[in-house]
Amino acid sequence: MELTRYAIRRTGTPHYGAPNASGMPVMLCGTRSDEFESFAWAEAIARMCQQCERAAAVLAAGDAEPELRLAAGAITASGAGHMLIADSVRAYCGRQLGEDVASSGRVCKNCTSVRAALDAFLAEAELTDPVEAVTGAEAADGTWRGAWIGTAPEKGQQLTLDGAGPDAEQGALFS
Repeated sequence: MELTRYAIRRTGTPHYGAPNASGMPVMLCGTRSDEFESFAWAEAIARMCQQCERAAAVLAAGDAEPELRLAAGAITASGAGHMLIADSVRAYCGRQLGEDVASSGRVCKNCTSVRAALDAFLAEAELTDPVEAVTGAEAADGTWRGAWIGTAPEKGQQLTLDGAGPDAEQGALFS
């Protein structure tokens, strides 16, 4: 999935996002508006939404389970843990993190909100190509889905209800 910069008019703060299934832009930070437009932004000119910047860094690092660490300079391990952006010393909330020390199990609310917005973005952005998601899945033998998919038709072969091609299941008409 490719991220695009969007803003409400050219004077608004730019956000990273991607179009959803209906073509409306969905922002990484969860910001919603019908007035977002895509622009070609010069890197040095526009200051991006900070939450979008951190969420883009999380996406670039991969979607692994975030590691919890204490903030840099924490005196005790009883403080709230922050979600570490992989290959970085920063947390989802933007704080500088210290050494690899386990936290008390409490999680920073700002880190949690960034993760929730990112999860919502991924869930909505994955709906952009539902046909690809269905056809990309493998047919598992012995399941209803395996029987439904059947074998792929030959290139250029037209499938109809009356004359489905050789060895093609009727469900393949809809894939």
